[in-house]
Amino acid sequence: MKAKLKKILLVDDDPISNYVTEELIREKGICQNIITVTDGKQALNFLQQDRDETSTEAGCILILLDLNMPVMDGFEFMEELEARQLHERVKVAVLTSSDNHKDISQAQQFGFTAYLQKPLVVEEVSSLVDQCFTA
Repeated sequence: MKAKLKKILLVDDDPISNYVTEELIREKGICQNIITVTDGKQALNFLQQDRDETSTEAGCILILLDLNMPVMDGFEFMEELEARQLHERVKVAVLTSSDNHKDISQAQQFGFTAYLQKPLVVEEVSSLVDQCFTA
């Protein structure tokens, strides 16, 4: 059964990419509630706080995750996400400029929902939301 999309958490250290991604998602009406953080550690803190504040609220979070970031990269984030058991109400899609086969292979091992490459094709996000979430 598909869950309702509550918000999108954009995890990327590139402010220009974040701005463009947010605008495209909002313009297409995919989601208006978009939270942006610049590294995996900030994302984990946000998810922990969100879980504590809204433990009974229905809905899931779509995480659009860059792989190459300072402080905590996308793969370290995924390890911590599972270790802290914060993965129950999230779907994680990689959104990166990397076309490195090693990154793609490692992402597949983590079981990411999707592997999207920059620049963002908004139809890919729309399709992903349709596949994973209810209206």
